[in-house]
Amino acid sequence: MGKLGQVKHIWAFDGISLIEFVSDVTLDVFEQRHQVSLPADLRAYFKQLNGTGENYDSHMFQFYGLRDFKPIPEAYENWEGLTDYSRIVHTLKNPQQVYVFAHFSNHLYAYGIRLYASPASGQESGIIAGEIQNPIPQNEVYVICAGDYHLIADSFTRFIDLYLEDNEALYY
Repeated sequence: MGKLGQVKHIWAFDGISLIEFVSDVTLDVFEQRHQVSLPADLRAYFKQLNGTGENYDSHMFQFYGLRDFKPIPEAYENWEGLTDYSRIVHTLKNPQQVYVFAHFSNHLYAYGIRLYASPASGQESGIIAGEIQNPIPQNEVYVICAGDYHLIADSFTRFIDLYLEDNEALYY
């Protein structure tokens, strides 16, 4: 069983039903609309799981589906909650590149992944004379609390590893 299969198993044990899956066409439209490239591991997440809906898992995580997957300015610019997430718009470099995909314990912490322009937009990588040209950057994952943040993973897959381990890095 793969990592997403393990997550699906945990969520099923927690009584979370997966009902809304996303197609490749829907993901392609999302990429075009937002001018980003979804990494393969994140695409697989949306196709196989697509969030917990309105439910929290037994560790108090709520994962978002594609419909609620938004860049930080859109998600938090006018935030009115106990944790003041509106500050992150001013403290995180290029917050429009970071998309929120989950939160913990009623928004005590949020989790976002940095997405870059699609390879078709000039981000193509290649090797010329033995050197990598325009390498596609890693998709950093951050834990966010109000205006503060920490880098916790260099990919969505690594974030899932931390989640499956219930690693303390998830909790700021």
